Amino acid sequence: MFHNETIEEAYASRAAFGAPVWQLGAWVSTYTAIASNAMSKVSNHVEIITGTPPISLEEYLRTAG
Repeated sequence: MFHNETIEEAYASRAAFGAPVWQLGAWVSTYTAIASNAMSKVSNHVEIITGTPPISLEEYLRTAG
C-alpha cells in the first residue's frame, strides 16, 4: 500500500528494517517512481513478448486448475 511521505520519511521508515544502504536506495527509488506516477502507464509488452493477451490473476486462478 502506498503511503505518501517525504524522502526523509521514506528512508527512515525503511531503515528500521536494518537493510543495507544500497537496498534502502532501491526501496526509496521505487517509492519515488510510484509517487511520481512514472509507473502508472499500462503497456502492451506482455502481449508483445508472449504473443498472448494478459489476463487477471482471478481469471488465471479460475482456469489454472
